[in-house]
Amino acid sequence: MLKPGNERITTEDEFLRVLSVAQSAAAKVDGLLTERECYILVLLAVCPTVEGEVLEIGSFKGLSTVLLATALEFTNDPRLHACDPWAAAEAHGATNPTNDETFRIFQESLARTGVSERVTIHRKLSSDLAVGWDRPLRLLWIDGDHSVAGASEDFEHFSQHVVPGGIVAFHDVLHFHPGPSQVFATRVLLSDEWGACGICGSIGWAQKARDRSEVLRNRELKLRLLRRLMPVVDCTAFERPVNGWHKLRYKFRRSLVPRSAPKYSAFGSLVGYRAAG
Repeated sequence: MLKPGNERITTEDEFLRVLSVAQSAAAKVDGLLTERECYILVLLAVCPTVEGEVLEIGSFKGLSTVLLATALEFTNDPRLHACDPWAAAEAHGATNPTNDETFRIFQESLARTGVSERVTIHRKLSSDLAVGWDRPLRLLWIDGDHSVAGASEDFEHFSQHVVPGGIVAFHDVLHFHPGPSQVFATRVLLSDEWGACGICGSIGWAQKARDRSEVLRNRELKLRLLRRLMPVVDCTAFERPVNGWHKLRYKFRRSLVPRSAPKYSAFGSLVGYRAAG
C-alpha cells in the first residue's frame, strides 16, 4: 500500500491514489484551479525527473500550495517553497502595503490541511527572493503577477535555476491575462533551451532540455502547440480588452488548443521519468 515518504510513485494506480489525497486536501481551500489543473500539478510534483527543489511563485490563499505540499509528501523530498508578498493587488509598487487578512487565510489553509511544516514561506516579492537565490529547482510553478512584465520577470529570475530535466509551469496560459501566454509562447516554446511540453487545463509546462537531442526530438510537438497558442496570444497582446465579439473569437481560438490531461505513463515517457520499482 502506498504511504507518505515513498521515494517514487511507480504505477498509474498509485498516482491516482495520491491525486485523490491531494484533491481532498485542496477541496478545503478557497482558490481557482480546475480539475485538470490539479491533475497536472500533482503529476509534476510526484514525478521528479531530476534532483532539486520546488518553488511556487504566487500563493494567494494556499490552494496550489496545499495541493503541491500534499502530493510532495509521497516523494523523497516533501518540502515546498512558497513566495508571495500578500500585498494589496492594486498597490504593487513603492509602498507595497500588505494584505494581512489574506496571509492569515493562507496560514490557516496550511494548518487545516496539515502541511505547514512542509512549506517554507517567503513573504516577499519574487524579485526580492531572486536576489541571492541559488537553490537548484526541479519544478518552478509561476502563478504570480500575470502582466507581461511580471510573468517575464519571474521567468527570467528563476528559470536559470531550473536544472536540465526540470520543469517550469505557468498558470493561466489560456486565460485573459496576457503575461503567461506570451511568455510561455515566446520564451519557452520558441526557445531551444526547452524540450517536452504541453498544456493541461490552463497550465502550460515545459521541460528544460538536457541536451540538443531532446530539443530536436520535441521540435514538432513544440511547433504544433505554438501554432495553436499564438492566435490566443494575439487576442490579448498589448493589453487588449477581451470583450464582445473579441471575447467570442478568443474563446473559439482557445478551444482549438490541445489541453487534455496526459496519462501518468505517457507523461513519464515524454519527459524521461523512470520510476523505480
